[in-house]
Formats: sequence, structure tokens, C-alpha cells
Amino acid sequence: NPLFVGSYTFTYSAVDFFGNPSAPCQFTLSVTDVCSPTISFATTPSDYYTIIVGNVPGKNYSDISALCPPIITSDNVGIASVVYTSTTPGPGYSCSTPIPFVDQPWGIHSVVMIQVTAYDLAGNSAFKTIVVTAEDREDPVISNCPTGSITIVTYCDPGLSTTRVSWPTMSATDNSGAVNLTYSGPYTNGSLYSYGNTRIDWTARDPSRNTAKCTLIISVLDNEKPKLQGIATNVPTYTSIGMDHNLWYATYTLPLVNVTDNVQVTSMSFLPDSYYWGQTFQADNGVTEIYFTVSDQADNTVFAQLFLTVEDHQDPNFPGCPSNATYNATYTFNTTLNSATAVGIWPEITAWDNFDSHFSTLNFAISSVPENRRPNGNFPIGITTMTYWTNDRAGNYG
Repeated sequence: NPLFVGSYTFTYSAVDFFGNPSAPCQFTLSVTDVCSPTISFATTPSDYYTIIVGNVPGKNYSDISALCPPIITSDNVGIASVVYTSTTPGPGYSCSTPIPFVDQPWGIHSVVMIQVTAYDLAGNSAFKTIVVTAEDREDPVISNCPTGSITIVTYCDPGLSTTRVSWPTMSATDNSGAVNLTYSGPYTNGSLYSYGNTRIDWTARDPSRNTAKCTLIISVLDNEKPKLQGIATNVPTYTSIGMDHNLWYATYTLPLVNVTDNVQVTSMSFLPDSYYWGQTFQADNGVTEIYFTVSDQADNTVFAQLFLTVEDHQDPNFPGCPSNATYNATYTFNTTLNSATAVGIWPEITAWDNFDSHFSTLNFAISSVPENRRPNGNFPIGITTMTYWTNDRAGNYG
């Protein structure tokens, strides 16, 4: 008959026909369980179950309590216990204990071999292995760095193309407790930074090569306009000059203007574009407007505006007037026979002006006193004074 595991004592005895008993025959039968229990993972038939897990946020270890697979066991006698033990890197680890990181040449992480052993009531056992790879996946944290990248905007110092720029001191921390912070940039904190954009970076790296970056863009702006030395800027300049002697225009020389900027001048232009500083040119009567603009690399612009007024200050004259050197003359005429008058003869009087005579073929108005006296006319006995005068269009009198 089938016997359960355990010890059985059997005693045999015999009695003959006459009631005589025999000596008893007694022995013990032990039934031993030599069959191992069965153990398996609920999700895979493999002897190994692999868990790859990152760290608990902010901690230097991993938690696998929610990742360990369910265990299925059975036995012909009965399961006495299921025991979790670790062999690598040492004892004491199970699904319910934190898995600390170990500093390896290739980074901070741990590989733990957890053996799950099922024991039956007879002490037979079977096991499966959980292989846990615990990795540090958390990036370092750089303190005082804004999220992402940030631009520090400042302006050049007056008259300079640079300014000193400072930023908060950067530091780094990591859940592993070990981190290396490196700086990449052309200048250090508090140095002079030139006009334009300069990028600087900090990189924090832990032993597992997790990295964090902090980027600052130092933007040095220029709000200083170029300078013009030799002429007023951003306001009109009014200049009046007279025409050159006996000419209908004036010779004018533009001032020598020195253009400077704290960064760099990028464009200069005249309107009209035929002018330049220091140029000597002939300016016609009236108003000549000259407009000059200059811009720097930051598009700061300054202008100079010159209104040059050429005026006619020269009086008209009478080049045909007798004794022109003194502009007066005396003529003596005798009366004609049997007449109380004499014929007065002198050159036709014409006027000339430096401006009006150049731009007009017509003589401008000439007045005389007496008005009705002309050359070859009759003059009474006595002294007659002839006076001529004229005005040009500028109001000059001759």
C-alpha cells in the first residue's frame, strides 16, 4: 500500500494450533522524500529573471520591491519555506531591501544575484535566480543655473566696447555623492566682456556619466551713438556766406569731421552722395542742404545736417560810367548856334551785377535823375547833374 513519508514500525507474530506464540518479528520502515520541489517565475519559464532598474530619485540606491516577479512553488509533500538570499556582491539583499550602488570602473551601479530557494518538508530544495542591475540614471543638479539657457544683457561702459559681467557662483550636487563640474568659456566671472554675444557653459558629470549642462549667453549691447568732432550732431547747423567777389557762387569748404565710436563704425553716408568732409565746392545762390548719417555695429545712428545759405552781398556797378574809378565825371558842352541848349554826349550807361548779369541777358532796371535826360539829348545852359542807380534782386544798391 502507498505509504506517506515518515517512519513505520511493523511487528509480526505467529500462533500455532495449540496456541503457542512465536517470538515476534519487528522492523521499522522509513519512507523518505527525495524529490525536489518545483519552483518557477510566474512570467517566464527561464531559470533567470532579469531586472534593470534606475535609482530612487535623489537616492544612491534602487528599489526593486515592486519589480520582483511572483514565485510559483509546488511539492509532493509540501513547501516548508521560500528563502531569498544573495550571493553577489554579498549576502543580505532581497526583493524587499534597497540595492545600493557600487563604484565600478564603468560607473556607479550594482549587479546583484538574488537566489530564491523553495524548501519542502523533507528539506529538499530548488531555486531560481533574479539578476538585478541597478543603475544610477539621475543627472546631477547645477545650483544657481536657471532652467535651460539664459541671456544676461548688459551694456558697454561709456566710451568702451567692453563691460565687466558677473554671475552667481555655480555648484553641482548628485545623488551619488560624487560629481565633477567643469567650466567652458573664454572669460572668467567678473571679467571684461566685449560687445556681442559670448556663450559660456558648465557641465556637471557623475561617475555614471550622467550629465547636466548650464548655458549662459552674455549679451553685451551698445547703446552709445557714434561721435562727430567738428560739427554739431542731431541738430541742424545753419551757415550763411557771401558770394565770391564778382562771382555768382560761393566757395565753401566742409569742415574736417572726425568720426569715432566705442565699438565700430559700419556705415557713413552723405545726401547728396557727392560730398565728403573737408571738401571744397562751389555753392550756388540760395540754400544747400547737406545731410550726413553714421551708424555703428549696433545700429546706433547719429546725423549732422548743414544748411548752407549763399547770399549776394556785392552791390551792382556801372562799368561804362565815365571816370569809372571814381564813379563820377564832369562833361562840358557848348550851345549850338542860335540855341540856348547844347547836345550832351556820353557813353551809354549800363549796369552789371555779379549774380543778376550772369543769369539774365536783360539789363535790370536803371534809374536816373533827371529821368528824361539821355545821351545825345539837349541840355539847357547851366549844370545838369545826371545820377544813375540800380538794385539787384538781392536788394544790393549801386
